[in-house]
Amino acid sequence: MLAASLGLASSTSWARGAGSENGGQVEGTIRAVYTGQGLLVLTNGAEFRATDPRQLDQVREGMTVKVNYMQTGERKVINFIVVPTP
Repeated sequence: MLAASLGLASSTSWARGAGSENGGQVEGTIRAVYTGQGLLVLTNGAEFRATDPRQLDQVREGMTVKVNYMQTGERKVINFIVVPTP
């Protein structure tokens, strides 16, 4: 299976200080994309913020994606988005 990686790497540092940041990857279906607000929402209710609006250019409602993110406090910030292709 091939995968297309979309978006830009965020400016968030991979260095972690005192456990205040963590990250992960989640797979899901897109419920909504709010480009002007830099917000991606999955059908499970998870919300992710884009560091650059171009990260959301190639994604649309209904697409299944993998979102790699960094979390600081309550905010999940997109590192990159992968769209599996057949």
